[in-house]
Amino acid sequence: CTSTRVSWNVGPPPRSVSRTPVTALTVLPPGLGRYRTGLTGWYVDRAGLRAVTVDGRFYLLTVPSGVRARLFGVDVPPARPPLVVGRGGRDGESIPLADLLARRLTAGDDWP
Repeated sequence: CTSTRVSWNVGPPPRSVSRTPVTALTVLPPGLGRYRTGLTGWYVDRAGLRAVTVDGRFYLLTVPSGVRARLFGVDVPPARPPLVVGRGGRDGESIPLADLLARRLTAGDDWP
């Protein structure tokens, strides 16, 4: 049996990304601590649940907690990027992904 890994791309990062420093992306599971992912890129929301890597892949940074993940890190698969982030949420706030990415790039280093 051969498995195929699907990669969802949001496209190549725009030129303005070069001014925004990349960071090591981590997952914040329920409980304490953060898990290493081996990915580098940019968080696109303040909660750190969504990110884009330097090669343009979109990730939802959610995994179940566990001792193995805490010790060795986690492998997070790329996710299909939503066209509207937050659609269907209980607070009623949503934003198109293109606007969210533009805000993130405009913020530069001034991003928590």
